[in-house]
Amino acid sequence: MNFYEIWKEAKTNNISEESFLSDFLSLTESSIYVLNNGTQNELITFCNVLLDTSIEKLIDSIGFVDASLINPDIILQFSNFEHGVFEVPINIKMEGRPLTFNELGKLIMNSKEDGACKKYGENHSKLAYQLSLVNLNRNGCFYVNNTAFGDFSVGMSKDDLINIGRRLLLRNNFIKLIIKMAKDGNCDYSLLAKKFLSESTAERRKSNVKYAVNLVLNGTKYEPLLKNIVW
Repeated sequence: MNFYEIWKEAKTNNISEESFLSDFLSLTESSIYVLNNGTQNELITFCNVLLDTSIEKLIDSIGFVDASLINPDIILQFSNFEHGVFEVPINIKMEGRPLTFNELGKLIMNSKEDGACKKYGENHSKLAYQLSLVNLNRNGCFYVNNTAFGDFSVGMSKDDLINIGRRLLLRNNFIKLIIKMAKDGNCDYSLLAKKFLSESTAERRKSNVKYAVNLVLNGTKYEPLLKNIVW
């Protein structure tokens, strides 16, 4: 039995879920294996388990966040969240092969401009990577390929995929740290971000991080924490 099948059994038998919540938030190998390699039935179980796990329960399980694990690559940068969630995996699946950042950018933007398209493809591929929709492999340049979950996601409803994405965002250590600081008292985004990014880069990424945090917290009992974050 895989990680999510065992977690499902724990839910059914009213066994403590704490270890599963912790492993999920910590991106343990067992928790990401199904997303990378799972069968359709295994991915259905993954989706059902995650949708049956409240965001509040996941936030309650956030413990110590190791700031040394935070680097610029995990601090989100995108222009359109839905392009990373929907357009990246669907274009890869339609093309039937791994794509470069430039190829993806051209397909998503419907443009032939190499420079802008490459950066657009890169940013949205990295967002999709944070959500375990794709893997990034370097062979001269980066190639983006769907994970098993990425392929599976193409057939999911928009609402289900966004709601799973909200939960997957809580595995991001920078987002976890912002929410934990807000829960403990307050968080100043600019002061925090400048520990990992230049001032100008922190400012550029602010709206993206704010979007992600709002997406996670809106509609939950922890929505009031947004008032504790200074952007």
